[in-house]
Amino acid sequence: AVVVQRMINSEKSGVMFSENPTRGDKSIVIEAVWGLGEGIVSGKIKPDHYAIDSDLDNFKILDTEISLKKTAIVRDKEGRNIEIKLNDEIAKRQVLNNHEIKILAQYGKKLEEHYGKPQDIEFAIDGGGIYIVQSRPITIFYKERNDEQASGEMLLNGLGASPGISSGRVKIVHDLKELEKVREGDILVTEMTNPDMVVAMQRAAGIVTDEGGITSHASIVSREMGIPCVVGTSEATKKLKDGDEITVDGNSG
Repeated sequence: AVVVQRMINSEKSGVMFSENPTRGDKSIVIEAVWGLGEGIVSGKIKPDHYAIDSDLDNFKILDTEISLKKTAIVRDKEGRNIEIKLNDEIAKRQVLNNHEIKILAQYGKKLEEHYGKPQDIEFAIDGGGIYIVQSRPITIFYKERNDEQASGEMLLNGLGASPGISSGRVKIVHDLKELEKVREGDILVTEMTNPDMVVAMQRAAGIVTDEGGITSHASIVSREMGIPCVVGTSEATKKLKDGDEITVDGNSG
C-alpha cells in the first residue's frame, strides 16, 4: 500500500518522553518549539523544556525552562518548508500553556500503557488541536552514575543531556570538513550535531552544543554511546577555543 498522509501545518510542535532518560525520578519530559518539528529533532532550535511529575492525578510541573527560540521552520504558500526569524516577543514567549502540557502528559502515559513500555513521542499542534505523529520505545534509560561532582570555574551552562563527567581538549566543528580535527578523547564542540557527525562523536570524550534540547540528535546519540553531553549552552562555539582543556558535566549541565 501507499500511505498518503495530510501534513499538519503546526503552529507548535515537539517531542515528549513518557519517562525522563536523564533523571531517575520517572518524570515526563516535554520539549517544544514554534512551527514544524524538524527544528527540535535536528537540534537547530533550542526548545522550551518542561518536566512533569508522573503522578498525573496530582498534576504538577516540576521544571519549566523557556528558551530564546530565534527561528521557526514553517510551511510557505507553495508547500515548502522554510526557516523564518522570530521577533523578540515571540522568541521569548512560552510555547505550551499548562492545559496543553497536562493533555500531552496524559497522552504520554496512555501510550506508555498501550505499548507496555516508556515511549519517545512526537506531537504537532494546530488550530484543530493536538496530533500524535509518532510513538516508539525509548532506547536508553537513566542509569545512576557515581561520578564525582565536577569542580572548577563554570564557563558555560546548558542542559545535562547524557550523564557522566569527562575532560579533554576542545575541538570546535563549524562544518563537516572540520570533523577530522576530532581525535580520540577530545571534546566535540559544535552549534548542533547531525547524523554525518556520528563517527566523530564516537571518538569524542564529551560533546557540547550551542543549540538543542534533551530530545535532539546530539542528546539521543550521546546517551546511546554513553558519552557525557551538554546541549543548549547558546555560546559554546564562541566562548571556547580549539585546544582549551575543559570538563563536561553531563549530569548537571
